[in-house]
Amino acid sequence: MISPLLANLFMHYAFDHWLTRNIRGVWFERYADDALIHCRTREEAEFVLEAVRDRLLECGLTLHPTKTKLVYCKDSNRQGEHENMTFDFLSYTFRPRLIRNRYGKFFVSFLPAVSRAAVQDFRNKIKGLEIPTKKRGCGLLKLPEK
Repeated sequence: MISPLLANLFMHYAFDHWLTRNIRGVWFERYADDALIHCRTREEAEFVLEAVRDRLLECGLTLHPTKTKLVYCKDSNRQGEHENMTFDFLSYTFRPRLIRNRYGKFFVSFLPAVSRAAVQDFRNKIKGLEIPTKKRGCGLLKLPEK
């Protein structure tokens, strides 16, 4: 098993540096082995996806089949339709959301919120804590009598 530090260094050179040198004009974020690449058009996204797939194959890696997808970031300025308009990244779900601007007008923006899976994990951790409650028969702490 390779250490996370070595894996991160490997991805830094095999992916990050390669992407900035070979595909100019795209922004990206990467955390460990998860990455987002921002493209302007569907054609650019398809080109970048194929180039990344080829690069990772050169390095002996493959893209995750269910996590790898093209996502359309629909908002008030982008009215098109696409089969994928949401994605999860680092325990956040990004999707079109109705929000209000500072003047009180509503519009659609593509924003993150805590993912359902992260909320469920949080609930399970809270349930797993042994927190005394009145329902369980625990009263307030009594001071010892003198």
